[in-house]
Amino acid sequence: SPDTRKEIYETVAPVVRLELILLYFFVTLANLNYDFFDPAISCGALMFRDLLPPAIDPGLPVVSWMATASLWVTILAEGGLPILLLFKRTRPYAIPIGLLFHFALGFHPHLGVYSFSALMYMMYFVFTGDGFITTLNTLLSQIVSTVRSPENANRVKAAIGVIIGLVALMGLAVLADRVTTFEIPELVEENLGVAVWFTWSLVIMALYMITLWRTPADQRAENTPIFVNRGLLWIMPIIIAVNGLFPYFGYKTEISFAMFSNLRTEEDNTNHLFLPTSLQFADYQRGLVDITSTDNEEFQYYIDNHMLITRFEFERMLTELDDFTVTCDCYGTTLEITREDGVLSGFDQEMSYDPMLGRFFRFRAVSKSEQMPCTH
Repeated sequence: SPDTRKEIYETVAPVVRLELILLYFFVTLANLNYDFFDPAISCGALMFRDLLPPAIDPGLPVVSWMATASLWVTILAEGGLPILLLFKRTRPYAIPIGLLFHFALGFHPHLGVYSFSALMYMMYFVFTGDGFITTLNTLLSQIVSTVRSPENANRVKAAIGVIIGLVALMGLAVLADRVTTFEIPELVEENLGVAVWFTWSLVIMALYMITLWRTPADQRAENTPIFVNRGLLWIMPIIIAVNGLFPYFGYKTEISFAMFSNLRTEEDNTNHLFLPTSLQFADYQRGLVDITSTDNEEFQYYIDNHMLITRFEFERMLTELDDFTVTCDCYGTTLEITREDGVLSGFDQEMSYDPMLGRFFRFRAVSKSEQMPCTH
């Protein structure tokens, strides 16, 4: 029933609001490192450069200036949004700012980036007030009535026909590229996702902005305090907080809200502005493995990219990969390890990897250089 759905929403929504604020907080915390503020390697700057058309020289002074501005916009947006969302009076301003920020961010081709932005679009809904929901329902009813109106029937059919035609043409073009020598990757395949994101984002942003504009100012945002008693549901924000702190305590470094941050915390060497490695009471990030030779392409990745790997991830690969030979400077010595017909030889060290723990723990590759490049 509507009353039951409303009761469930009012129970869960405050917890979700706090989870989103914590998410932004830990993303910003991870970005507060020296390498993120270096425009030459900063993820904030490099992600902007990734969006440049091939015809534009990335070395142009104006591009360098815009890349530097991009990293500062990222810091200010991701750091400012949780503050604006935290207070009732500033929430109506947070939503438009967040929509515009994630609209721009979503054009990056990495799946994790635009899927994250799409999720944020949906999450902002829990910060809207009852007046917003009422106005949105009215707006949607008006749109449906307009579409169903007999006077607009021909226009609607024409619009649907154009959309179907464009989708069909793009689909045929992609198919032609797959089965013939006809190539149009720049025109279709590389831009199809951009077109979908652009269209979908504009629709969602328009609904948000029109609804906010039509809603009375005192009813646009949720007025319920963030911290209200929700019993056991508060375990979820606690889990999120612990997950966000894991890299600084010596535990996992992947899926810990440190993506695209240039953060480095491994081997008692951190680039964070103020969180020291003395906080680490676990040693999963210590004793890095340097792979020197191999006949396996997955191990070869670390050699080609001048990366080190944690013992945990190295042992995961030893356990899961098929037959291989790998030589490494690791465990205080040089080892040549082989796996043949499922039998591992040349490795008798005590393993830190555990299959059950491996379901939850993942670790990023670590650069051999002084600076940490941008990795996801």
